[in-house]
Amino acid sequence: MNTKRTIEELGWITIEHAPYSPDKAPSDFWLFRHLQNYLDGAILSKKEDAVDEVKNFLNSRPPDFFREGIYRAPKRWEKIVEFKGEYFEG
Repeated sequence: MNTKRTIEELGWITIEHAPYSPDKAPSDFWLFRHLQNYLDGAILSKKEDAVDEVKNFLNSRPPDFFREGIYRAPKRWEKIVEFKGEYFEG
């Protein structure tokens, strides 16, 4: 209840969260898409192998990689609004 009251006091507007879709979640359209490409063709037979590969991926990305994903999010959300939440390519 305090969060809702604070949001109202600040004059912020809230928007409904769209149903899950991989083209809308920032982690899916940026981070996980790149992780999937990194792991493409990998054969991971143990949980530890998967954990190690994810750590290797994260450690191999420069800080700009994460910054770029964050900066792309608002444009992505604008496009989602433009398409009224419908699926779109790109």
